[in-house]
Amino acid sequence: MFWPYAAVHAAFIANRASITESKSPFELFFSIPPNATHIHRWGCKIIFHNAHDKNPNTQQGNKMDARGREAILLLIDEKVTGRYVCWDIKKRKAFVTESLKFFESNPGGSLLDEIRSEDGQLEPSRSPENDTSNKHTSNVTTGTTSQETSDEQTSSIIDTAPNDEEEHNEEERDEDEPEPQMDTTPPDGDSQMEDIVNEEPITADIQTDREHEDTQTMQTTQTMQRTETPMDIDTPDNIQERINRQLQDLYTRGILKRPYAQIQQRGDKSDDPAAKRIRAMMTKLAEREPRTCAEAVNHPTLGTEWREAIETEVKTLRKFGTWTEVPYQKGMKLITTKFVFKIKPGIDDQPRKLKARLVAQGFKQIRGLDFHETYAPTPRQATTRIFFALVCTMDLECHKVDATNAFAQAELGEMVHLTPPPSLHKNGVVWKLNKALYGLKQASYAWRNKIAPCLAKLGLIQCPEDECIMIDPKKGIMILIYVDDIAVAGPNKETIQKFISGLANMIGIKDMGELKTFLGLEVSRDRGEQKMWLTQTHYINKMAEELDMTAHRARPIGAPIGSWDVLEQKQPGEKAADKATFQSILGTLMYPSVMTRPDIAFATSSLSQHTSDPAERHLDAAKRVARYLRDTNRYGIEFTSPRRGGTDEFLVGYSDADYANSKDRRSVSGMVYTLANGPIHWKSQKQRSVATSTTEAEYIGFTPCAKEGIWLNRLVNWCLEQLKTAPNISQTAQLIKVKNNTLMYGDNQAALKIAGNLGASSKTKHIDIQYHAVKEWIRDGKITLKYVTTDNMLADGFTKPLIARKFNTFRSQINVNPAPEAIHRSDIE
Repeated sequence: MFWPYAAVHAAFIANRASITESKSPFELFFSIPPNATHIHRWGCKIIFHNAHDKNPNTQQGNKMDARGREAILLLIDEKVTGRYVCWDIKKRKAFVTESLKFFESNPGGSLLDEIRSEDGQLEPSRSPENDTSNKHTSNVTTGTTSQETSDEQTSSIIDTAPNDEEEHNEEERDEDEPEPQMDTTPPDGDSQMEDIVNEEPITADIQTDREHEDTQTMQTTQTMQRTETPMDIDTPDNIQERINRQLQDLYTRGILKRPYAQIQQRGDKSDDPAAKRIRAMMTKLAEREPRTCAEAVNHPTLGTEWREAIETEVKTLRKFGTWTEVPYQKGMKLITTKFVFKIKPGIDDQPRKLKARLVAQGFKQIRGLDFHETYAPTPRQATTRIFFALVCTMDLECHKVDATNAFAQAELGEMVHLTPPPSLHKNGVVWKLNKALYGLKQASYAWRNKIAPCLAKLGLIQCPEDECIMIDPKKGIMILIYVDDIAVAGPNKETIQKFISGLANMIGIKDMGELKTFLGLEVSRDRGEQKMWLTQTHYINKMAEELDMTAHRARPIGAPIGSWDVLEQKQPGEKAADKATFQSILGTLMYPSVMTRPDIAFATSSLSQHTSDPAERHLDAAKRVARYLRDTNRYGIEFTSPRRGGTDEFLVGYSDADYANSKDRRSVSGMVYTLANGPIHWKSQKQRSVATSTTEAEYIGFTPCAKEGIWLNRLVNWCLEQLKTAPNISQTAQLIKVKNNTLMYGDNQAALKIAGNLGASSKTKHIDIQYHAVKEWIRDGKITLKYVTTDNMLADGFTKPLIARKFNTFRSQINVNPAPEAIHRSDIE
């Protein structure tokens, strides 16, 4: 019955024992050395302060009871130093106490001998070895009353994160009620990470007992340096000495089975599986993104860099005049702030970049009080792919532009007051925002209102089909905007540089050079062959690592889905899968499925129908899709110029349907549109209506496909019309011919004839009127519907699972191919 407690205690010790490089897993994860002074021998005898049991009638305790009672040590509370879970010999139950004495030379199993005959559930205790070398006791200085709990309640104490790592998300207080000042003096032991940059907000009208030095001229760096003084004990010169001393003491007291030096030696063995796992964890945690300012500035290796990142952020915000310091007035609605941190890997062997961002906690805002409008457009996924398809086809230069603290450059229309972070806090002072700040609900709206007039002054015209594409027809500049990320394409570098310089005169931006990544997409080009690949190798590799699906641990997968059977609804009595795990994996798969990997669209769409009640086979199927992505991580959308071996048709759509293969008798529709021979829009979706025949299922699929085609045709034609008049582009643009009507293919002759016949027949009169819209569009010349054989139907893989051979053909037909090794880039922003 004590094995679970023993296992947890062993894990507690292992996490605080050094494995390699004289660091423990605890220190690698939390960036602070562990405190081992409160660790004691598991299962030893203890005597705890006895809270007198009250008489149920008199509610008074018996004064004649002993002040102490014997118990057995079971667990060390990881959240509160000095608190322990023990086993009460008399009451035979677990309880929590902070007032106790330890007798580590006396195993607690001997105490069970007296009651073993009375309680058959207790396991026989083994004869302990007599230990006469250590007959000392260690006293706990605190003296609170023990709290008795049941076995179930003790599980709540077994938390893995120390107290100082908990997220300080406070409830919004009443405006008239003052908030208490947090004590910033770092406590001993595991709680040393508490410092001036604690995320707990501090209101301005509260005075503290501690006098602040030179509060009127307090700067971020000075605050950090002043508060780091109590942390001086954790310098590289004395950390290891203190850890060695504590762990050696544990060995002397019999808590560790091997001397500290042997533990280090064991961890250094290259063939030790445990050491390999620890090294892998060390590599992953070496540059772990901190969650708090305390964790950032006190990082043993990156602390200086994080401190510089914080200073740079504050300096930039002050440069833009983001806030004005004003006296706090009673009744002010205050929004709290915090720092968030991001490590951006380097590009082209450049060093990685550490970014600190000061954000407002906008979830506390109230509509109509401190914000009104929030809408800001973002490009559709198809729009993003159209942009890159046109760049590839016209062989345009393409650069990436990043706005420096974009939101902080946009003026606010509402009155918003912020509570400064503790490192910038001054007594009686709050911030009145002049500019937007990341985290505010209206920040994106304000930024759009800032940049749109600037782009209009430079001659850019907004696309009526998607506001995020803008073109200057005179200079041939085409841009795609996603909030503060801007992709700029043009006929040559000189034209692009002139545009960027003009924009830089109005807003703060940085030219990031040739575009290599955008919104998580990796862009590779072969300028000689006029080809482009959009991939997500970095994202897929990271996903595989998180799911423990590295290439050497699982065999390759030929197709994402094997058969219909795994996609059926969960049956009564069938083993259920963990819902959270299934939803997490499926959510991870969604992003590549809608951005660069149409080959898994059917798989993710079908599996998403089981998110509320997944079976074990659904979870296995989701993992299979993830393994397939891992094995094809370099695959992505390939665009090819029509002049370089492409087809004569520039924009083409395909519509297909699979009739009633599901047990619920619903058919599955699939569609795909290609531009520059690469897919720009696709969808796999179960039909809402039950079709009574294959012809009917195919016909029902025409209208949704035609809707998308009409919009895509207008968007592409508008872009080409604007670029035809631009110098150095006009000749290329005129070679690309896109008809005013959308070309769409189907592989069912009967369905094509029904769509081309304006009249109604007795066999189609029951079909919902919304699906007859395609008839009118064909009559008006907006849609041209043609027949294609099933072997050449590109939408076939969006309607059903295919065997590996057919699936490979389908993937090749839609131009999802691997980017060449010599050209492929796996760097990411």
